[in-house]
Amino acid sequence: IRSLDQTIRTLHKDCQEREKRVQDLSTVLQKNQKDLEKQQRNEKMLRTSLEKTMRYLEENRHDKQIRDEYTLITEQCTRMLQIQEKIRKAEDDQKQCMVRLMHAEKSLKQSSSTLEKQQRVVEETNKKLVENEEARQTVLGDATVEALEEERRQHVKVLQERMKIANFSTHRMHLQDGIPCPLCGATDHPYALGNIPAALEEEKAIEAVDARLKELRQLSRARETLQKTYTNAMTVQMQAQEDAHKAKDAVEQCRAEQTRIQELCASFQKDVAEIRSSLLHTLEPFGVTMMVDGTGNFQPVLKELTTRMQQWQTNEDNQKRCETDLKAAEASIHTLQEHIAEQKTQVDAERALLKTVQNNRAAQEKERFAKYQNKDPEKEEKRILQAVDDARRAEKLAAGSHENQKQRMAALRATLTT
Repeated sequence: IRSLDQTIRTLHKDCQEREKRVQDLSTVLQKNQKDLEKQQRNEKMLRTSLEKTMRYLEENRHDKQIRDEYTLITEQCTRMLQIQEKIRKAEDDQKQCMVRLMHAEKSLKQSSSTLEKQQRVVEETNKKLVENEEARQTVLGDATVEALEEERRQHVKVLQERMKIANFSTHRMHLQDGIPCPLCGATDHPYALGNIPAALEEEKAIEAVDARLKELRQLSRARETLQKTYTNAMTVQMQAQEDAHKAKDAVEQCRAEQTRIQELCASFQKDVAEIRSSLLHTLEPFGVTMMVDGTGNFQPVLKELTTRMQQWQTNEDNQKRCETDLKAAEASIHTLQEHIAEQKTQVDAERALLKTVQNNRAAQEKERFAKYQNKDPEKEEKRILQAVDDARRAEKLAAGSHENQKQRMAALRATLTT
């Protein structure tokens, strides 16, 4: 039984191993079949994508030339952008020039107004100076200020002497002709007898001279004021003339600058028109016949061309990638098909061997059942051992019983003998 069971277990283990191997091979085969289906779907998708890409490239074959013309188009667009920037700068300069022209014209107007006003001030001041000089000459007459002052000093001196004489009345009473004066030493005493000249005439003369001098001082102060006014007016007039001249020059410069900027803008506009015409001529093969708007804005067109060029490049790269991937997919499919054929052969061979082992195992199990049914060798061994133990115990009991019987027979013989 053990020998048969060992053979059956060996066959069973071999069956399990072969079943696992068949299962593993079947799993790998199924995985490869799935991979094959996936690769076939991928190949189909690649072919569809390749057809779509080639159809796009055929329909938009003119876009391939964009790469060749793109540098020229970009240069023309850049040049147009630079000229437009110059136009905007020139327009800003023109606006600033207009502002400067307005300020210059306003400054010229203000300077002219100030100049006219100061001219009137100068004329009026000059007239007043002439009137002041005439009044001064009227006050002076043939004399001079120095002569008047000298005359006043003489009158003051005479007045002082006469005042002294009037104050020496007591001393004068003691004077005698021929006798020296104790004060001055003179021997001739014209005022000794009381012949004292009156001081009133000198005072009136001083007052008259003071009045003339006062009037002259007032005329001098007025003249100084008029001179300052005249000087300031002349200074302001000269400054106004200079400002007016500068303002006039600024106006002329601004107008000349404005004319120059207008001519420059016209030249720029002409250049823009030429570049625009050339650019449209270059873009015409690509289906672009006009700008997006009327402002000369080419950025949307450039963006569209860039997008089309990128799409063409993307589709061209996609075509190369699809062709490469399609070749790889075809090679992978071919490899998988070969592997699957080999694996199918291996699976069939393993299944045939498994069938043989299973048949051998069934034959051994049938032979065992025919000989021993479903007996378990372990249980049979335990049952036989148990039977042997039971027999030994029975034998031992029988031997004891036999000994007892022998003793009884000996006792009975002894009794019988007795």
